[in-house]
Amino acid sequence: MTATITRPDCISSGCPDLGIYVACLASYNAGTLHGAWVDLDGVFDADDIQEGIDWVLATSPAPDAEEYAIHDSCGLPGILRGTEWPDLSTLATFAETADIVQNAEAYRLACDYAGEVIDEDTFSDMWDGVWASEADYAEDTFTQCGHVSDDNPLRHYVDWGRVWRDLSCDGYHSDLSECGGVHVWRPV
Repeated sequence: MTATITRPDCISSGCPDLGIYVACLASYNAGTLHGAWVDLDGVFDADDIQEGIDWVLATSPAPDAEEYAIHDSCGLPGILRGTEWPDLSTLATFAETADIVQNAEAYRLACDYAGEVIDEDTFSDMWDGVWASEADYAEDTFTQCGHVSDDNPLRHYVDWGRVWRDLSCDGYHSDLSECGGVHVWRPV
């Protein structure tokens, strides 16, 4: 009698917003595709991810399935997509921080920009929100700092696009947002 293998909560029935597709290499080498999406949303340690990987291998039709590879992903920064065997602790750290921060897309972009998985404080130091445009950001920033007052009619003659270009020379930069507008990044 075969034992029933309990499907862990992290195994998704489809492609999640943040996840990895774990494939059994023994099945793959035998000409059969066997794998599952591991949903990283709500997964906060490497053991939870390993549980999903172990389930994929335990349910494999190939005998002696022991090796896996990550064949696809969604919502991950490039630094975690560049290998079939990313560090599970780093994956868990990314998933946990992405769940905490205000904007998971911005966090993914920040990790790509930094070239590593960054902590929440570093992200907060870098990201200055989503704006309709870089010019809107520049105008709001200079207004909030008191450099230009709301009642000063000359503010309508300022080329805020050029002000943004000056800010970009000081290390500010932007990325397009999937929802429209731009993410603005402060120099760190």
